[in-house]
Formats: sequence, C-alpha cells, structure tokens
Amino acid sequence: MKGVVLGGGLSGLGAALELSKHTDDITLVEREPNLMGVLSSFEVEGWWIPKFYHHLSDKITRDFFKEIGLYDQIVETPVKFAFFIEKFNRFYELSKLKLLFFKPFTLYDKFKFGLLGINLLLRNQSIKGLDKVSAKDWLDKSVSKNVSRFFGDLIEKHKFPIPFSQVSAAWLYDRFKLEIGRQSTLGYPKGKRGWEIIGDYAHKNIKGRILTNTSVQQIVIEDGIVTKIVLPGETIKLTKDDIVVCGFPPYIITKLATGLPEGLTDKLNSIDYAANICVVIGTDENLTDYYWINTIGDYPFGTIIGQNTLYGDGEFPWKVYYISTYCDKDDQQMKMSDDDLFKLYMKHIEKIFNRKIDVKWF
Repeated sequence: MKGVVLGGGLSGLGAALELSKHTDDITLVEREPNLMGVLSSFEVEGWWIPKFYHHLSDKITRDFFKEIGLYDQIVETPVKFAFFIEKFNRFYELSKLKLLFFKPFTLYDKFKFGLLGINLLLRNQSIKGLDKVSAKDWLDKSVSKNVSRFFGDLIEKHKFPIPFSQVSAAWLYDRFKLEIGRQSTLGYPKGKRGWEIIGDYAHKNIKGRILTNTSVQQIVIEDGIVTKIVLPGETIKLTKDDIVVCGFPPYIITKLATGLPEGLTDKLNSIDYAANICVVIGTDENLTDYYWINTIGDYPFGTIIGQNTLYGDGEFPWKVYYISTYCDKDDQQMKMSDDDLFKLYMKHIEKIFNRKIDVKWF
C-alpha cells in the first residue's frame, strides 16, 4: 500500500503520521518551502515566529503533544481577554464579575447575559438544534437585541463578511461556551523553534519522502478512484489499494482534478471564503498585559493579540503583536501594499495605546 498526502499543513502532517503506522511508502507533497501551512513561521534573527497567531487551548491537542513526547516543550500561561471600545476610549473585560462594569450593556443586558453564561457552564446542550437558527435570532430571544447588535457588529465587520442573521447560532453558542468556560490558560512552545517543533517531528517520523517546493499539476480520477498524481518531472501511479489524502481547499481541488463525480465540482466551487490580513510587529516595549483584544469602533482591524504573553522562558528578544482582521477577498485592504497596510494599522494602534511605538520589524 502506498500513501500520498497532498498538502503539508497540520491536517496533512497528521494524516502522514497516521499512515506511517501502516506503510513505509508515503509521499507528502507541499508547494511551499516549509511545512505547517497556516501554522508556518518566519525567521527573525534565529527566532521562528508564526505568520498568524496560534496557541494551544484544547485537550485533543494537548493529548497529541503528550502522545508524541513534545508536551514538555509547551509552557502554559494564564492570559486575559478584553475589548477596546473607541466610544469610551478604554479597555473592558467581559468575564465573571467584570461583566457588571461592561459599559455597552444595560443592567438588563448584564443580567440576561450572565444567565446565559451560567446556562452554558452548567448545561451540556447539543448544538444540533441551533444549527439552522441564526445567531441574531438566538441572541435576540435568549438575551436582548442590544447584546445581539453588539456581537453582530463585531462579527460582521471583522469575522464573517456576511450578515449576522446568516451566522449559525450553533457556531456562536460553541464560541461562547469555549470563552466563558475556558480557564484562560494557553500553551506555546518554549525556545527558538516555536511551532516548528511539529514540522521537525514530522520530518523525523514520517516514513517515506517529503517533497517541499513541489506543486501538484494534476489529480487524475477514474471511476471514483485516484489513479495518478502528476508532479513536475514525476507521475505517481496509484491503485484502489492505495490511500490519497488531500488537504487542499475545495476550489483548488476543482482546478487540479479531472474525473470528479458529476455535480461535485459545482458544490465545491460554491463554498465561499473570507480573506485574512495579519500585520505582525516586533517592539522592545510592552503595550498591554492583555493577550487578546477585540476592537469596537472605526478601525481597519478587529483583533490585537499580544503573543509575547505566551513566551514562558523569558528569553524572547521582542514583544510580538498580531493585528488582524477577516474581510471579503475583494476588500480594498487586500489591494494595498504591505507598507501601506503597516502604516494604516500603526496609525490606529498608536491612537489606541496613546503613544508613539518604535517598531523593530514588521
């Protein structure tokens, strides 16, 4: 049996490591020079820094690190979350007793939202019944229209470029349950390699070959079976006894694959995607003790993440911040240069923190 894995992101690496328990003949193909996909990093003076903000927060990932013997390299740190609200020009926390001082909510809002939080903590409700209910209708009914409008504005502007009425209540319920129920302790690898320790482990333990800087040119499907994977200068031939795992986004699969079942191409192409913009900066000064800040106001970004709060060994040479937003892929920001995005974001960041910031790199 052969195993072919297309895409060297986390799902691809997980699949290749699982296949390594069953065969020594694995080919993993990744078009970028490094593995890890959206968890990949860039290097500054020997330190590997994630391109996007990432942290360890769930039991499944903790168990994975324990299983592969890397859990001793993870440092877990208590963190705090906040909103910066332009209207009041200050930071607010929305947790436990601090809910009482959350100015955007009325006393009635706070009471109803507090009841919702207690309900989320105490009940293990199935979210299947909420899957076809809109988040707006759910919050309108279970809390208040004011609270619904608050979260709707936040999500529409910086999370999903669709109306809040089209966001699933099941998604929001799950996010609330995670945020309200979390212990506010997040994990991050210590040392210079950061999340690259996963890629390092994969290179050592995937049985077969890892082809980076390699783009798939064609996926040939015949009678529902992948028979060929065409690479530059090489064609991998496959039989029904072989296993192919593809981690590509659906719209890329439809461009590469021939012989897809009738109707599947249209279904895959109908899946729409949001875009993400993430400006990463390194400074010498600490701007905030909050790890995660959601911005409410006329800002081009929705989130500020103080990654430096997760570095547990005290050796990291900079304070690292991620300034990020989700937007439509045709958004004007997607057409801006890196320099112009940096200048735009920093103008607002310096206003929020009320100081001139000496940025060492971005």
